[in-house]
Amino acid sequence: MAKGSVLNAARDAALLLLIAMLHGSQSTRGSSEPTADCAADSTVDESALNGGEDVVEVATVDTTNTRQRQDSSGVQGMGNGGWRRPSTEHKALDTGAVCNIKQVTLTTWQDRHFTPGGSIEPDGPIVIRVPVEDQAEFRYICTRAELLRRFGHKAVTLSSANSHSYDKLKVPFSEYVYTMIEPMGIRASAKETFYLFGDNDYDDWSNFTQHYARPEWDYSMRDPFFSFGVGGSASGVPFHTHGAVFAEVLWGRKRWFASRPDTRPAFWPDNTSLLWVTEVLPTLPTRDSLYDCTLGPGMVLYLPAQWWHATLNIGDTLFMSTFL
Repeated sequence: MAKGSVLNAARDAALLLLIAMLHGSQSTRGSSEPTADCAADSTVDESALNGGEDVVEVATVDTTNTRQRQDSSGVQGMGNGGWRRPSTEHKALDTGAVCNIKQVTLTTWQDRHFTPGGSIEPDGPIVIRVPVEDQAEFRYICTRAELLRRFGHKAVTLSSANSHSYDKLKVPFSEYVYTMIEPMGIRASAKETFYLFGDNDYDDWSNFTQHYARPEWDYSMRDPFFSFGVGGSASGVPFHTHGAVFAEVLWGRKRWFASRPDTRPAFWPDNTSLLWVTEVLPTLPTRDSLYDCTLGPGMVLYLPAQWWHATLNIGDTLFMSTFL
């Protein structure tokens, strides 16, 4: 093992030990279901999201669905939660700050799309910039060591990583993490690649999703459906459609491509997203109708119903989707 790898492994182990010690005294505000009391916070420091540039005031919203703020002492400074970072080759797939999807602060989202009388659905995708500490407790649970400790023996259902995701495979979560999360190669078959997203019985995961601070939305008319996922670098799903969804990255990075329901992208359902990005995307005559953005922690994507979209994970990536 190279000297740098040894040092990195030692650093990660020390950080995870520190996190576990801090988590024992970690305090969270309110229960896992946010309350009106949780909404009383009026300011958050968003400097961590914007490179230390701005402090944004968050509007007070009198609602039971407000994202709760949680003590971030358990996750600050820990790197990628013990999950594998991307190789140099895969890191080059990250668009960085280049993103042609409209981005708004949490305050703007609340003012324009979230009211006590009901939510106002946007007509296109929007990225909401949120404080990373909103998900401090859940991100701690989603560190590699903690997920394995709590749920390694639990069975998970994997789906084939093609557009239709028809094929399923059930394995222990630990087996998936130890033997199946590997960086993908460009010639891998999407149909024969199995990936953790969706089809899971979270009741068997000790109320796992109740620790997730769900996005700001009026849920009084319909309960959300949560889809938790873990994918290796360069995994993802080719273009497909479904109902409206919020998508949030907890660890790692995820690149999103989207186009309007009436503009079907050129793709083949059984080809991987990596192959599409590498061989098809550069040949498109125009990208005017294609939305392209890479999300990391502190960014929540709202995607309207029936929009075409594809995803590409950059490094090991953990994420939560909230279907409306």
